[in-house]
Amino acid sequence: MHHIYAALLLHAAGRPITPDGVAAVVASTGAVPHPETIRALVHLCEVLAPGAASPDPATAPRAEADRAPAAPGRCYVYGVVRGGDLSGLAWQGVGGGTVYAVTWEDLAALVHDWPAGASLPEEEETLKKWAVDHMQVLDRAMERFGAVLPVALGRLIGRDGEDPREVVRGWLRENATLFREKLGRLAGKREYGLRVAWDPESVAALLLKEDPELGRLTEEIRTAPPGQAYLLQEKHHHTLRAALETRAAELRRKVLERVRGLVSDFRVEHTREVPGQPQPLLSLALLAEETQIGAVGAALEELQAREKGVEMHLTGPWPPYSFAA
Repeated sequence: MHHIYAALLLHAAGRPITPDGVAAVVASTGAVPHPETIRALVHLCEVLAPGAASPDPATAPRAEADRAPAAPGRCYVYGVVRGGDLSGLAWQGVGGGTVYAVTWEDLAALVHDWPAGASLPEEEETLKKWAVDHMQVLDRAMERFGAVLPVALGRLIGRDGEDPREVVRGWLRENATLFREKLGRLAGKREYGLRVAWDPESVAALLLKEDPELGRLTEEIRTAPPGQAYLLQEKHHHTLRAALETRAAELRRKVLERVRGLVSDFRVEHTREVPGQPQPLLSLALLAEETQIGAVGAALEELQAREKGVEMHLTGPWPPYSFAA
């Protein structure tokens, strides 16, 4: 979720949503930037930006124009859903706006009316509150409709002198094939995160007890003269490092083997060490139905019980942003 909030804050601040920008904001929070997630998110923001499919600049305002006082007749857009009961939404959105649906055939854009002359806020605390409110609307849409394609915080759509709802319908019509394909693929599924990490010192201590070669070298170092002991220590160091690398590769393979057949899709993401935290070995984004994730958790618990010094953390659910692009 850090990646989504980073993109929302960048957009609301009038800054371009780029891979480097999102990564910098995520890293500033202490979280680990995931390049695959970032690339998917940036692509999704480009595709789903209102007016992105149209060459008419009036339907695709620049970020600077989005931040200018809105002319009468704009819609604030949250995301796109497909099918379902659209009656009685009336959710409270950002800035207290009331959410409703603008439809075209089986597609619906979740929007609220944007007051004439209103500007997007610039205060950091207000933007954070808006980001949370925006995400809450998307979360409720996931629960109600099964899938949602999100639009970045602060996106307005409309043209002067035209009904903004008709402009939104035109956007849905132009992108209907793309939206239907993505929503169909994600329907009924949620994203979960899996992080596997270990304490190298604890695992090394176990290897020293289990590996005959390391045990033999340890004993030889203890009884060898100084010069020979130094060479044996170097050999011991390289042997231990190779054993750790082999154990890490085996652990990654075991996790992937257990996960692969239990989820609808998964992506291997970038890992980055965080000071004071266990060393990361594997980070996965999992796409799964709620009925699947219980089996995933059970398989991971069984594996973790047998792998000493290893931690496995399963997080979620949340909307499947990593798989939306």
